[in-house]
Amino acid sequence: MWLGGWKYRRKITINNSLAYGLSDYQVWIPTSAFGSNWTLIRSSAQPTMADFRFTPSTAVVSLPYWIDSDTTTPNGFRVKISTLPAGNNTIYIYYGNSSAVAGSSVTAVWGSGLVGYWPFGEGSGTTAKDASGNNNNGTLTNSPTWVNGKYGTSLNFNGTNNYVNVPDANSLDITNAITVEAWINPAVSGNSAYRTFLAKRNVGVNYELFLNNDAGANQGRLGWYSGAVVISNNIPAIGVWTHTVATVSGGTNLIMYVNGVPVHTATIAAISANADPLTIGSIVGPSECFSGIMDEVRIYNRTLSESEIKSHYAPTEPTISLVGSEEGLFFSTGTYRFAVIDTASKVVISSVSWNPASQPGSTNISVGIRISSYSFSINSSTPAWLAVSNGQNLNLHGRYIQYQSTFTTTNSTTTPRLEDISVTYRVKPWQEKSVTRTPPNSFGFGGGEIWTWEVPVKSGSPLTITAYIRYNSEYGGSATKPKLTLSGVGISPTSISATGAAENAWELLTINPGTPSQNTILTLRAEGFSTNPGAKFYIDDINISQ
Repeated sequence: MWLGGWKYRRKITINNSLAYGLSDYQVWIPTSAFGSNWTLIRSSAQPTMADFRFTPSTAVVSLPYWIDSDTTTPNGFRVKISTLPAGNNTIYIYYGNSSAVAGSSVTAVWGSGLVGYWPFGEGSGTTAKDASGNNNNGTLTNSPTWVNGKYGTSLNFNGTNNYVNVPDANSLDITNAITVEAWINPAVSGNSAYRTFLAKRNVGVNYELFLNNDAGANQGRLGWYSGAVVISNNIPAIGVWTHTVATVSGGTNLIMYVNGVPVHTATIAAISANADPLTIGSIVGPSECFSGIMDEVRIYNRTLSESEIKSHYAPTEPTISLVGSEEGLFFSTGTYRFAVIDTASKVVISSVSWNPASQPGSTNISVGIRISSYSFSINSSTPAWLAVSNGQNLNLHGRYIQYQSTFTTTNSTTTPRLEDISVTYRVKPWQEKSVTRTPPNSFGFGGGEIWTWEVPVKSGSPLTITAYIRYNSEYGGSATKPKLTLSGVGISPTSISATGAAENAWELLTINPGTPSQNTILTLRAEGFSTNPGAKFYIDDINISQ
């Protein structure tokens, strides 16, 4: 199987080390997994990377994917796989299609309702781009630093004054259903101050997700604020990546999740809209600043289900254990055209055959042949091609021969096979008018040429064959004497010859094979003549009597 229209692909082996499968999981495939081959892949793909596609190993249906996040220097790909069983799993990455339209889709991977998504994939600069398509880009304030993160690059916040500032927008003023999500790796707990991951509050309060500052039993617990503080029962570990989510449904029903598990539910006051900016890493001020690394911050204007949230988290992340070598598309249609052959004489093609006679499934070979009395070039439009079947009997006359083979396949792992082609032809005698025994002409041969005739005979009647022959070597060189040979089943012996004697004179040769023992077809052959191309041999008045 091969994805039609694409030139190249590589096999990707994904290892799910968990004891169970994952559903609708967004597998992270970093560009670093391709090693030095990434440069080659990029040079073979469109400059915009629009032609990347991912497929299962058992089908050519494209999997949803998203390029994270800069199409010039991406960190990697998110590929959504509906079922990822435990153990090794294989998918393919395809590239090399100049006419393909963009296949990357953040919505197809992360779902609908995404109003803000900051993957922090830039790795440098002062802008954190919004990948949701809503243009809610953020500005790095007071220099949070770019570091390696959970997926690609991320931002490290100092807990004192740096944050990301996202201007107020209608898409971020959510008052009913909302989901706020972030991966955090805290450097400290919230014992001395709230450690805010994300907030839309200054004068007014819209929503806020943070680590609690209570120095008592609630220290470091996940918290939510939309007018009143709500504290969960879970404490994210310091120095460890933790997946945190808060959802609100119906405007007042709060659920907080840690690592895919719901850890707290509460009824809250209704969320109100405000004109404040959205801040990541603090509230406006800055104040209540987060200390640690943050990655993959997302906001939805809907309530994600528990199963959706679970699909965003795995206790042990699937890894890329192997990226295979580049595979190229096997022939879909390809023609190999052989050189033009000069037989140096007039010939008759009697058959064409090739091996192997049968082809692998979903593949085919077709053979064409052409012949002319005049020379022609390898790619000339004339003479016309004749399609032939394997072993077909032919009767084609000329001197210059060419044949070609066309390969086709719809199988991405098997090609047609061609080991050899055999073109059978015999030298054709010319009609000689100047050297004849009886007009209007005789048959003429050049040195080394052989000609045969089929002689039908019947049993029970004596057979006699006579013919006049003449030869010479007047153009230089010596000439072995020609002979006529009759051979076949039904005569004894099975091969009888008569050899010429005189040069430059007509001579009658007679073959008396006796009475054939059966009805059959014998072969009369002119042979044994000099291989000197300057020598000439003529035959006239062949007579077969029975």
